[in-house]
Amino acid sequence: MEGFVGTVASAFAVFLIVFVPSTGHADGAYHDVLKRLNSLLEASPNDDSLHFQLAVAHVDHGDWAACLAEVERVERLAPGKHPTRFLEGRAFCTGGDFQMALYALDDVLEAQPNHAPALAERGKVYLKLRAPEKALHDYQAAFKEKNSTQRQWFLDAAAGLVALGLPETGIDLFEQGLRQSGADPDFLIQQLEAAIWVQNYEIALRNADLLKDFWPRPEPWMARRAQILSQAGRPMEARAAWTALHDHLMALPNLERGIPLLVPILAEVRQALGLNVPAPVIAPPASDASASTR
Repeated sequence: MEGFVGTVASAFAVFLIVFVPSTGHADGAYHDVLKRLNSLLEASPNDDSLHFQLAVAHVDHGDWAACLAEVERVERLAPGKHPTRFLEGRAFCTGGDFQMALYALDDVLEAQPNHAPALAERGKVYLKLRAPEKALHDYQAAFKEKNSTQRQWFLDAAAGLVALGLPETGIDLFEQGLRQSGADPDFLIQQLEAAIWVQNYEIALRNADLLKDFWPRPEPWMARRAQILSQAGRPMEARAAWTALHDHLMALPNLERGIPLLVPILAEVRQALGLNVPAPVIAPPASDASASTR
């Protein structure tokens, strides 16, 4: 399993390079926003809208203390004008003060019961407080409202439920997210591992097949599929999967088969099939010219 995790990590690095467009470094973007807002605030130090934007930037970056400080300034400058209570809920949740986060988010939802971001944030708080039923209720209410951040809500909710020992509920939530977002690799990977936990091997095998077709290279997921078949107590199918992967690897050009991603996979295949692993070729040490003349 450790070898597989390493190979998938390498493959995911390739995925990021090939499939995910660069959007700049998060810290760099955050500091650019701070620089711009602070420059504007030098000219308009009492602009409540600029201070509110600064509070949002801080909480988006995870700097909850700076967010709360800006929220206080916003409320002094323009009481009740901006949705600062929601920002407080987010900031307290990030800072680990979950009771204060609940107070803030309850205030928001009392005034706006269908506020989807507040519902999702309160669901996150309930997960932290190990109250999965309340968390699921809030998340499901949030999912009814269309929002661009729904993908992350599904991931947070499903992964949180799995972590709380409710893998079946998490699997169902991942499935709901997949229906809305399509073959999302994060959903597929996390659902696959949860499915193995509860021995739902059909979902695990389905996800391995989907990831094989989606990933830049299929070999890590071909290996994972064979592993799952072994765990499922299906030795003949597992051997067939290992054999197919072996044949696939041996058909590759030597240089391609020798890349760091594939070397450990080939070793695992050979071990699974009981094949002798060729001894490494070690070149003899260079002769000492001075010694040969003696």
